[in-house]
This record gives sequence, C-alpha cells and structure tokens, in this order.
Amino acid sequence: GRLVKWLRCVGVDTAFFERKDYDGILKAARDQGRVIVTLDRRLAGRVDASQVYLVRTSNHKGALGELLADFGVEFDAQNFLARCSKCNASSYQRLTPQELDKMVTEGKLSEQVVKAMSKFYMCTGCMQVFWKGHQYESAKEKIADVLMLKEKIVAADDFDS
Repeated sequence: GRLVKWLRCVGVDTAFFERKDYDGILKAARDQGRVIVTLDRRLAGRVDASQVYLVRTSNHKGALGELLADFGVEFDAQNFLARCSKCNASSYQRLTPQELDKMVTEGKLSEQVVKAMSKFYMCTGCMQVFWKGHQYESAKEKIADVLMLKEKIVAADDFDS
C-alpha cells in the first residue's frame, strides 16, 4: 500500500487490491488496462509478463525509483499531489472559511490547524482534507530523495551500456 501512495503523490493513476483473489486482480487489470505491480512471485508467474511487473526491491522508496525509471515516468511538479494519496481521485475543492468553521465545530479539524494554515482542500472522492503542513513538506522531501535515486539508477544504466 505504501508504494501505491507514493505513486499517487507523483500523479500516477493507481488501483490497490488488498485481497489475494488473483483471478479478480488479473481481470480488473485487463478490464482497466492496468499493469499489475507486485512483489508476489506467484502472481507474477501466473500471467503474461507484459501485464505484470515484479518489483525487485521491497523498500518503497527504492521501488518507486525503480518504477519511475523502468516505466520512463518523468516527474512533473504540476502532477505532484494531483491525485489523492488515499483514494486516487484527481479532483480537489478549496474549502471556504464557513466550511472550515463547520469542520472545527464538528471536531473534524483542530482550531489550531485552521488558524496556522491558510488554504485547505478536500478530496472530492473520499472527502479527506489536506493542507500544506508538515506532511506535505515531508512528502516533497521524500519525493526529491527518490528522484535523486532515480537519477542514480538511470546514470548507472547509462554507464553499463
């Protein structure tokens, strides 16, 4: 699940399947035109290699760098957090001061956070509220770290050829 979250952070459209229903996962991937990304060798061994990508590392940062490099995904700052890391939706609504007041009253947001931050957004898919606080900055740092890793992977591949 963590890799899915980081792929979404860089704008990649993802679906996550928790169950081990291999037939259902394979059918959903075919129907939706998706590549299955997995660490599960049994699942990878069941299908055509063009539909399944077997991740070589279980470290989520390393796996993200590996996927970005192997699939040729270029980082675009406009796509950073363009998708909800929780539900994959790609649409946000900026919250008004009245909506924020209501959320504080209902106990969904702390008054301290609302006073400390200036802009809040709600995912239109799962209604999760986001703002550019500590977690946002941490995500930016982690993605920057992975992008440096990606450059090292690409540079190593260039060196070997």
